[in-house]
Amino acid sequence: MARRGAALQFPEHSDVSYRAGARMGAGIVECDVTFTSDGELVCRYSECGLHTTTNIVAAPLNNKCTVPWTGPADASPAPQCCTSDLTLAEYKTLEAKMDASNPTATTPEEVKLVAVRPLAQDRIRISPLPDSSSLA
Repeated sequence: MARRGAALQFPEHSDVSYRAGARMGAGIVECDVTFTSDGELVCRYSECGLHTTTNIVAAPLNNKCTVPWTGPADASPAPQCCTSDLTLAEYKTLEAKMDASNPTATTPEEVKLVAVRPLAQDRIRISPLPDSSSLA
């Protein structure tokens, strides 16, 4: 079972994450559901987590958020961007990113390009590919 797709490798609840989970052999891909402002259903864990899992604060759609991002957390309220703030067509324009936030960000780019803690490094081994002549 792939919970929200292959969420350790790709942004959860994204098309690429679901496809990766299936390609990795998951017989079932779990999908939490919420809704858009026009009543369409979308796969999302949290209705109001778009500001940490997409590029919405760096996009024009930031202005449609329940609480738009306007600056650093110490100078303004933390953003709150919900699927119910957007139509399905608007939602489909967002880019998924790994879930993370930067409360001290001073620009939308700093919010969008937040550093993500390395995941599962103790379980990943990177090694060179064998010489192609040895594969024949």
